[in-house]
Amino acid sequence: MFGLKGLDDYRHFFGTLRQLPNAIVHNFLIDLAQHELDNGAGEAWARKHSGEIDLLARLAESDRAAEEYLRYRLIQRPVTFCMLALYGEQPGFFDQFVTVSGRSDLLHNNGPSCVFLASHFGPQTALPFLLASSGIRLTTVMAAPERELVLSLLSSYCPNAASRIELVGVPDRTVLTKCLNALRRGDSALLFMEFSESDAPSKARARFFEFDVPAPEGPFFLAALSGRPVVPVRALHDGDRHLRLIIDDPIDIPRGRREELGEIIMDRWEWLEARVRDHPAQWLGWQLVAERFTARTASKSCRRGAATD
Repeated sequence: MFGLKGLDDYRHFFGTLRQLPNAIVHNFLIDLAQHELDNGAGEAWARKHSGEIDLLARLAESDRAAEEYLRYRLIQRPVTFCMLALYGEQPGFFDQFVTVSGRSDLLHNNGPSCVFLASHFGPQTALPFLLASSGIRLTTVMAAPERELVLSLLSSYCPNAASRIELVGVPDRTVLTKCLNALRRGDSALLFMEFSESDAPSKARARFFEFDVPAPEGPFFLAALSGRPVVPVRALHDGDRHLRLIIDDPIDIPRGRREELGEIIMDRWEWLEARVRDHPAQWLGWQLVAERFTARTASKSCRRGAATD
């Protein structure tokens, strides 16, 4: 339903459920399921996800630890938090990546809070609703049908949350700027990124609405929204409708070695931060830096050399 795998994933993402009265959670999930049925998903959808709806309701009643974990990430110690749910991933990879990406020495402890949820299918409507309902201000991006659904749910079940959530429409050329502005205000920005296998078996591809970014560098590009280094990309305009952002020379990920993705991403991240320290004038605010970003320039020797200059 939400692109998550296993009980631990649900605990990480939906700990906030416990903050809401169970009746509200139950009715919200029923309405969400009905929305899918009304839009042609049919009875098969209800059968497939009935267990997940029950699971979320149980977590809302019992999992205090999950709530505290999420609030710790978003409020008490705001950090950039990248969460990936990749196709065919091995059990335990999710927790491994969270451990790597959550290291305090690699993140700004006093920076704005930001959550990136990577999911390979929708609907992506529950988490913005739950975060806003729990008192967290956030900006999120949704297509028109999902925006209408969330606004309707907020109005029906938690009207006070409507003032705490800004829903940016898709397509919207200013979507990234709006998310960045939300972070500068100290609010949260919630973005959704879809991963899928590309034609080449050794590569994955991330799609961020009408922004296309080859994986695994996609999280770096999204990290820029939290005030982190802006990822060097090549911007290609496709008429007046789309903006394609392509990072040169994506890394191959051999089959069976996806568990190394977290380490690869952090290596690239450290290299980018070293570049920012050396050339701060090139990295002011939100901008696209049209320069090549290759595996050679991201080698460990280059990164270590830049960090010691």
